[in-house]
Amino acid sequence: MEFFTLAFWKGLWDDATEYLDDKPVAILKDLLDAIVSVLETITPPDFMDTPISDQMGPVMEFIGYFMSEAGLTQAFAMIASAYMFRLGRKAITLGRW
Repeated sequence: MEFFTLAFWKGLWDDATEYLDDKPVAILKDLLDAIVSVLETITPPDFMDTPISDQMGPVMEFIGYFMSEAGLTQAFAMIASAYMFRLGRKAITLGRW
C-alpha cells in the first residue's frame, strides 16, 4: 500500500514538475534544430562570395558625410564624456555616489 504514503505522492509530484520544467526546453531545442536544418539547405546567393568592403566601397563616403552632417561625432563625444564623469565621480567617492 505504497500509494497512500505522503512520500510516494511527493515523489510523484516532484517527478512530474521536473518533467514539465524540462519539456519546454526540449521543445525549443527541437524547434531550433528544425530551423537550423532548414536554413542549412538554403544555398547562399552569388553576391555573398565577394567581400563586403567591395560592395560597400562607394557607399562609405556617403555614410561618412551623413555622420559628419548629422553631428554623430559630437553626440558620441558627449556620451563618452558623461560616462567618464560618472566613472570619475565613482572613483573619487569610492563608489558611494
